[in-house]
Amino acid sequence: MGVELSIKEQLKMISKKPARKHGQNFLTDTSVCRRIVQNINARKGTTILEIGPGLGILTGELLKAGYSVKALEIDEELVGHLVEKFREGTGHGLEVVNTDAVKFMVQKGLKEEPYLVSNLPYNLSSSLMGLLLDSTDLLLSKKGFTEAIIMFQKEFGERLVARPGSKTYGKISVMFDIKMEHEVLFKVPKDKFYPQPKVDGIVVRFRPREDPECIPLDDTVLKNLVTVAFMNRRKMLKNSIQPSSLSLDLKESAILEVLDSFSLSERRPETVTPCEMVELSNRLVEIAG
Repeated sequence: MGVELSIKEQLKMISKKPARKHGQNFLTDTSVCRRIVQNINARKGTTILEIGPGLGILTGELLKAGYSVKALEIDEELVGHLVEKFREGTGHGLEVVNTDAVKFMVQKGLKEEPYLVSNLPYNLSSSLMGLLLDSTDLLLSKKGFTEAIIMFQKEFGERLVARPGSKTYGKISVMFDIKMEHEVLFKVPKDKFYPQPKVDGIVVRFRPREDPECIPLDDTVLKNLVTVAFMNRRKMLKNSIQPSSLSLDLKESAILEVLDSFSLSERRPETVTPCEMVELSNRLVEIAG
């Protein structure tokens, strides 16, 4: 309770109310932050790129553990607070950048494969994961980042790590599993935040695959294939995949022939494994020339 009051006091001190437009739900439990930091696979002194530091509860634990931190914060009021809060002591290892994190990473690029850590504002989940997945090209051995430990909204995190046959298995599950080694570290109850969100959080650690089971020949074709398949998740693949949706110069009969050759014609997308999707995509790319 003391920590939660401290969060409220900090907000009161800077006359700040949590901004819904920025998805601000501030973590109140330092033990959660310590668990995140304990799971970081990086040497002390490594610069951590922290997305959405907020009031700096996780930032403080990163600095105490001996990491340098480059914190990307969109809220100008919080930027000033962070600079003042860490002005002395461990603050020498902190750089605060007033910016939209996703736009910053798009414009600047993910240089030197950074280590990412975030109690992620829930409204950034889709755009950030789209960026990280697009930055990773297994065919070109392009990683984009070293590793990430990110707290997501529980429902989003469960969709990321869902397996075939699950109700939550979908497009992002396929793309995430193909490109990322991943593990769920722990869940965080919603009462560990202020203001309290409607859902719990889930902390996931992931990194680009070093030894992928399957590699897409064309990311765009694979994304198109998976998108159209899961838009029609109750349909068999033979009834949902059309040449126009794949951006490939193929006849429908050729697609059906490939589906038959992989024994996928009569299957629904929720039963198809990520690597089966890749193999199907790659074969379609090959015959399209």
